[in-house]
Amino acid sequence: FDLDPYFRELEDMLVQELDYVQEAVNLEEMRRLFGGEPHITIPRYIPACSTERVLTMEMAQGMSLDEFLAREPSQEVRDRAGWCLVTLIWLGFLKYRVLHADPQAGNFLFGEDGSVVLLDYGCIKRFEEPFIADYCRALRAHQELDSDGVIEAYIDVGYMHGDAGERTRQALWEIADIYARPIARDRVYTFGSESLAERGKEYAMTHPACFNLRPPQASVYLHRTLVGAYFVLCRMGASGNYYRALREVLDDVQGRQEPTGS
Repeated sequence: FDLDPYFRELEDMLVQELDYVQEAVNLEEMRRLFGGEPHITIPRYIPACSTERVLTMEMAQGMSLDEFLAREPSQEVRDRAGWCLVTLIWLGFLKYRVLHADPQAGNFLFGEDGSVVLLDYGCIKRFEEPFIADYCRALRAHQELDSDGVIEAYIDVGYMHGDAGERTRQALWEIADIYARPIARDRVYTFGSESLAERGKEYAMTHPACFNLRPPQASVYLHRTLVGAYFVLCRMGASGNYYRALREVLDDVQGRQEPTGS
């Protein structure tokens, strides 16, 4: 198992996170892409007060996640806050190919109405179009409960290493289906109602065929984002019909893409 590609990915992003000039570019790009989204605030960059060693943004108002939850917000408010986080991921990754890849709770401020302020733009991951196109195919197949389509799409993404026999293919489908539960069925899903992380870990540790599955280098920060956002959403108990919302995004994105899978 060659770890060098993963360490190179980590090294490249860590170096980028220390570059305030690049972070200012990231901030401006995210503001351009998400500035019109309701309930999402991207602070304004102030170049006159910034240098290579200082990054200045306008003061943003809001509560930490702990403060937000301590006020016992209504389900509607928690759902709106969760929706903001999901929107940042789906639109960023699938439509704009730009992902805020550090969704830990300290990088958000929350309003009493469930609005969200996004902070810290050092860790922004950009993706190539073929990678996004294959992921869109996988997500579409999940929503159609097409196990063969899911398997083939993830193989094209680069998750299969080693034996591609039936047991490994079945393991790929089973573990992918666990993690896709919030978006693969047409229903209201509540984060925190089940432990997907524990279920996925247990499956992987008890099925040897999973050792033939390894994430491609380009997915390192995607996984980090999904896992980080998952735990924040679970803390909030956010709910919604994420299936229908994702389908709208996929219809929009795939209308502009050509399939790239083999």
